[in-house]
Amino acid sequence: LFNNLSSLRRCRFRGAVQLASVGSGGVILGGTARTTTKAYGSRTDGHCDDKGLRFAVKVYPDYVERWTNRTCSISGSAGVEDSDDAGVGSSGDVTMLISNADVADTLQGCREACDRKNGCMGFQFDPTSISTTSAGDGVDTDGSVCVMYSTAPSQGKQRDGAQCWAARLDCPDVSCGIRASTECRVDDSGSDCNVYVPSTTAGTCVKTVSFRYSVQIDSSPLERELISMMRAIKGVGSTAYVSSHSQGRVSEFIKPSVPIVAAGETYSTTIEEQIRIDFCKEGKVKAKFQALVKSADGMICHDEVYYKIATR
Repeated sequence: LFNNLSSLRRCRFRGAVQLASVGSGGVILGGTARTTTKAYGSRTDGHCDDKGLRFAVKVYPDYVERWTNRTCSISGSAGVEDSDDAGVGSSGDVTMLISNADVADTLQGCREACDRKNGCMGFQFDPTSISTTSAGDGVDTDGSVCVMYSTAPSQGKQRDGAQCWAARLDCPDVSCGIRASTECRVDDSGSDCNVYVPSTTAGTCVKTVSFRYSVQIDSSPLERELISMMRAIKGVGSTAYVSSHSQGRVSEFIKPSVPIVAAGETYSTTIEEQIRIDFCKEGKVKAKFQALVKSADGMICHDEVYYKIATR
């Protein structure tokens, strides 16, 4: 399993995870509920470069809930990332917004945008947010024609013309089910990183932030192996991320403390790391966490989550 599509294109196996050995009979790939793209290839000499034994698999959500004339609702949150990608609202990174300029003003265009967006778990299409200018052109007045969610939404308020589509929360019939999650806290305040407001007092801008990554493996009649866990953090277009790395980017694989989960048992673990962020500078910090597990029947399951902090 390559760690990104660039490695797939170049057949570079640095950081790749071995899923099966030669002659093992291969593996069965389990899907996820989220839009996810994974890249695979053979490391055997000549297979990847010369014989083209490499491929990418993209899994799309199964939209099992569709509400007509209803907006979407995310429990306990209302904030969305604004259309110019300059910041997020008060709820953290539970919603992602694509502006009118980025997708067609159609239901199909909104669905296709969700299918392309890694982590998308549903979307709201609301054509009532388009007004008409004197020239007769459709104008997105508030950037909410198409709103995509990284958390599966539920039905919201009545609104003629609006539609809310929600993806399946969990893929069924998976013998090695795994769920990953992450949370972020500003240590001295306990606040969620995306709702923290820095003090205007000099010297309080740079704060220690704790990321807590969690993995849960469901009970199964088969033994399972936790193959790997990977976390990555990078600063984007700013100096908000106070990092010792010259590119503001850190990525590493984490060796699980209990790699084998016995049949009939469940397993959970939490990994914590701390970084420092300057909340008074404009920019973004993105975190990614991924975990893979292999069942005794050869099935490979994975899950991954993203978290984004916007400072301004």
